[in-house]
Amino acid sequence: MATEDSQDDRRDGSTRDVLLAQLRAELRHVPGIALTTQQASRLFNLPADTCERLIASLAQQGVVEIRPDGRFVTVRFITAG
Repeated sequence: MATEDSQDDRRDGSTRDVLLAQLRAELRHVPGIALTTQQASRLFNLPADTCERLIASLAQQGVVEIRPDGRFVTVRFITAG
């Protein structure tokens, strides 16, 4: 069963892809940074719920790891693209 959040993601996939690319680019410049979702939301000027979904996507892709304390960190070198 699809949730409203996943439906929103499908309707605006191009914007989501642009945001993911921007996050990857920013994270590439600060390897090893450990942020909470709330901190990332403020840093990247994104709504908290959007930032949370984007971080979850990056975690599924293996780009970031979410630690038990709720912070996420990069787990591999991020390439452009």
